[in-house]
Amino acid sequence: MPNWSVDKEQIRASIAHELHHMARWQNVGYGETLGGAILSEGIATYYEKLISGWTPPWSNIELTKLMVQAAQKEWDNNTYNHNDWFFEGKLGRWVGYSIGYKIASELYKAKFSLEDSVKVHPKDARLLLDNLLESFKV
Repeated sequence: MPNWSVDKEQIRASIAHELHHMARWQNVGYGETLGGAILSEGIATYYEKLISGWTPPWSNIELTKLMVQAAQKEWDNNTYNHNDWFFEGKLGRWVGYSIGYKIASELYKAKFSLEDSVKVHPKDARLLLDNLLESFKV
């Protein structure tokens, strides 16, 4: 349970997030690689915000070039450490969630599609990760 005051929007957000995971598991699955997990968590986080209006703190950490480079390098890794990427590791706290949220925000910039969101594959989102890395180049 969160260690902060929970309100109705946060409960609605949590339910939406987990229901989205369930729908993906019935379609493309959660993901067998870091990229799959980043995409699944990012879209679920995007969906929870869309449904509830609540912005989860793990969606908006300040990303660095190093974080995005590490995700790019490890995208296809199926032995990644989930806790390090999604909770707290050497790159910081909630990195995987925030990268995934940024990818989902780009993916659905024009319009969110629930049907597409439960079927999109990590390989189809890889270019958005590359574009995110490009945003650090001046």
